[in-house]
Amino acid sequence: MNRFSLVGVLTLALMVSCGDSDEQKAAEACARHFAYDYFNFKYVDALKYTTADTREVLSFLSSNMTHRVIDSLHLVTDTPAITLKHVELSGDTAATARFEVEHVIVMDTIGQYPRVADKVRSYQLALVRKGNEGWKVRMEAPLRSEE
Repeated sequence: MNRFSLVGVLTLALMVSCGDSDEQKAAEACARHFAYDYFNFKYVDALKYTTADTREVLSFLSSNMTHRVIDSLHLVTDTPAITLKHVELSGDTAATARFEVEHVIVMDTIGQYPRVADKVRSYQLALVRKGNEGWKVRMEAPLRSEE
């Protein structure tokens, strides 16, 4: 009887750890896809990875894209290189993703053209698990680098 109990406990532990691994991979995929779209100004494509709060932020960002800004973005030759550093799950419904972006295009001054940052910048994203929808990015404001 003890041997069957031990096998049952080990099987259960294996199933739980595989589930965590799948959740980790799903959260990482969501963060990675969103970051690519976000930093390449593909806000419409990023929508599928977001909550309603984040959709409002992306709408705000896209409403500030003038033709002059869009034209200047076409002249940028360095594309952002995004490296996902770590995703930490916090229970079943929350996660935090940390990543670095090299060649990030910044638009931090009103009236100025976008420019490529001269150093790698670190960012953090909050993710939430929305039932059958899976992992979604939740932002209440545009991303800011951690430096």
